Amino acid sequence: MPSETVTRAKQPAAQAGGRLRTRRAVSEADKSARRNAILTAADQHFREVGFEKFSMEVLSRELEVARGTLYRYFSTREELLLNLYQRQQQHFVDKLMDATATGIGDADFLQSFYTLSLADPTLIALRLRLTNVIEHNVDQDVLVETKLAMSEDFGRLSQHLSDVLNLERPQTEQLIIALLALMLGAAQADAAPKIDTSALPAEAQRLMSCFASETVFLANAELILSGLRGR
Repeated sequence: MPSETVTRAKQPAAQAGGRLRTRRAVSEADKSARRNAILTAADQHFREVGFEKFSMEVLSRELEVARGTLYRYFSTREELLLNLYQRQQQHFVDKLMDATATGIGDADFLQSFYTLSLADPTLIALRLRLTNVIEHNVDQDVLVETKLAMSEDFGRLSQHLSDVLNLERPQTEQLIIALLALMLGAAQADAAPKIDTSALPAEAQRLMSCFASETVFLANAELILSGLRGR
């Protein structure tokens, strides 16, 4: 397994194909680029194997660096996954703000929230394990730093949606929290075994369709938003 060496050429820390340059990152820009390259490779590895089989050793082989290089940036597996979650959440916030940049109706907003949430399977899978597994296995200082970054993203989104949806800021914060929790529950419906419903009676097909994640989320999200509006 190759270790890091120092070279004179000034090249980016990341290299095409997911590999890292083998020279040691010196400047802050190099360190940031290398850290981001590790997170990008970790995202791909996570999508392929899931939480339980996610391995720092396998990730280091895919990046073609010594395992110690990963631990230089993330001291534990859970610290890496926590930072990956924070990055993916930031991407979600950015995309949702872009999708609602020019104003949007309630139904279209809820559909965008659902679609963008499911567009990133890493985000949903990590959120399911965030508070009961990942956050219990990271250093306190790292947890606080990451929480602050996530709070900034939450604040940006809250202020933006408050303006877009014409809600008071406290109402918007309640809405986001409720939709995130609802999304986790709705996503579990898609984890059930897939079966061919064509042979089932019409009533059974109708009942099963009621438990599809999109149906569950949109119907209940509409009730939440309508309740906040006092309708």
